[in-house]
Order: sequence, then structure tokens, then C-alpha cells
Amino acid sequence: MKRYKVIKNLLQLIKDNLLISNIGDVSKELFYAKDRPENFYMLGSMGLASSIGLGLSLSLKGKIFVLDGDGSVLMNLGSLTSIARYASGNLCLIIFDNKAYGSTGYQATATSGVTGLADLASASGIDNVKTAVNISSFCKYIKTFLNSDGLSVIIVPVEKDEGPYPLVGLKPVYIKNRFVKAILGDNK
Repeated sequence: MKRYKVIKNLLQLIKDNLLISNIGDVSKELFYAKDRPENFYMLGSMGLASSIGLGLSLSLKGKIFVLDGDGSVLMNLGSLTSIARYASGNLCLIIFDNKAYGSTGYQATATSGVTGLADLASASGIDNVKTAVNISSFCKYIKTFLNSDGLSVIIVPVEKDEGPYPLVGLKPVYIKNRFVKAILGDNK
């Protein structure tokens, strides 16, 4: 699957839900697909998108979505155990697995060998772990999450894709302020 196409489909389903995207290519693709105040683009902190999502899920009522990558999750494996232990039922962690550190030159990650992200999430104590095999199954998992209570992790195998997608053309402080206004304005 192409990650950009998955992101476009996600945006059609989630309406005004909060969405945190990890560093690099995922943020660029999300920005290109649809910039909106409810998007929080991580610019410069690899491995922390899932932790931010966890914090938001604990303090807000609405459904929270996190777009992460295999390299970022592998860099901060402790986030999976924290999510398993503390997350409320409103967090959906979507992990794109292109088996590479895409933002730094496509060096192979551990998932290009024997490491499985679904196995890591399950071993961390997360019960609802799915692997999307196509766009249709991905959309089905998102719809199920939107209509139920419970933590969800969706692994999405994707092709390596270098764009061309433009850089996120917003300053970090603007992203933060706009995101906070989106949270406070709707009292999610």
C-alpha cells in the first residue's frame, strides 16, 4: 500500500478527531493530504508521537489517532508498554511499516528482518492489534474503532515512498498554538 493513500482514506473517516503524526515523511504526507488545526505535526522529535497521543487520550474524551512509523516505534519501545498499561479506550495507534528509516535515507529497520510490530504490541499487553492487508481492511478497522471503546493498534505495511511531498510549511509554535485552540475550542 501507499502510505499517502492510507492517510487520505483515514482523513475521510475521522472528521475532526485529533491526529498526531510522527517526524518526517508521515507529517509531510499528512500536511500535503489535508492540513487542518486538529493535526499535530511532530517536527524534530523521533519516537514521541505515540507518547503525545497517550497523554492526550488520558486527558480528553474524543478519539485520538497517532500516525507513527516502524523506526519511531522501535526507537521508543517503552511507549508500547506505557500505552498498554495506561491508555484509555480512545487511542488508535497506526504504525506504518516500510521496514526502513525513511526520513534518514531508508536504512533498514529491525522489521526488515525477524522483528514483528504486531508481536511487539501484543507482547506489551495490547489486546486489539490488527494488521491491515489492504485499504479496505484498514478502513474497516478504523470504522470499528470509531464505533467502539478500546485501545487499538493497527499495523500498516506500506511501500517505500519518497514523495515528492513538500515540507510542512508551518512553524512549530504555530502548529502547537493552533492545535491547542482546536482542543480547547471543541472541548474534545
